[in-house]
Amino acid sequence: MDKALAELIRISKFVGKDADWTQGGSGNTSVKTAGGKFMFIKASGTALKDMTAKKGWCKINLQAIREIDDKKLNKLPSKKREIEIANRLLAACGDKKNRPSIETNLHAFLGKYVIHLHPIMVCAFLITKKGKAELEKLFADAKSAPLWVSYAKPGYSLAKKIGKLTIRYRKRYGRGPQILFLEKHGLFVSAASTKEALKLVEQVINRCESKINASPLRRRLNREKIIALCAAHDI
Repeated sequence: MDKALAELIRISKFVGKDADWTQGGSGNTSVKTAGGKFMFIKASGTALKDMTAKKGWCKINLQAIREIDDKKLNKLPSKKREIEIANRLLAACGDKKNRPSIETNLHAFLGKYVIHLHPIMVCAFLITKKGKAELEKLFADAKSAPLWVSYAKPGYSLAKKIGKLTIRYRKRYGRGPQILFLEKHGLFVSAASTKEALKLVEQVINRCESKINASPLRRRLNREKIIALCAAHDI
């Protein structure tokens, strides 16, 4: 088995075992190969915890993904554009057995190991008006400054926005973002190793949970409402 695939399975099973992190089968993971030519990414329609060596993932040609965005796409109506992108993503797959995540091109902008989740304790901040300010204070001492991404529809629009924000971030800090907070959506972490990616996920979620547990927010926390509000935008 390819080392990158083995690491993807390990990461996926670890983060997928906690329902409070994934909201069922949502979220996705990816690992780029050593040469940087390919990327293994969770396939659509599969729960993270259910990924195995034989199912639940796609092998993607990264160059093909980076070439998806062009001027013709921008001129297409929204529905036709999404269909065209889905077809191009499928064409970039090696085996065509599984449909790649709609957020595949977004993963291409980030580091070697990428984890995207919808943890309740993080989403509690992402759906509130003061969430951005609260997270900025909460992670003011973070080794890598978190990147806040204002709401964009998942898929092409979100990938375009994160692509632009990532370029600006690199110019400012000399490196890509490791923690991304997506308004009304979820959490992304990007790292250079499996260990670092999993550590980042746990640190972010635990810090958010500790803040909520130590504040009046705990008494007002409505898990069902948080899940519903995020799900309404994650389409």
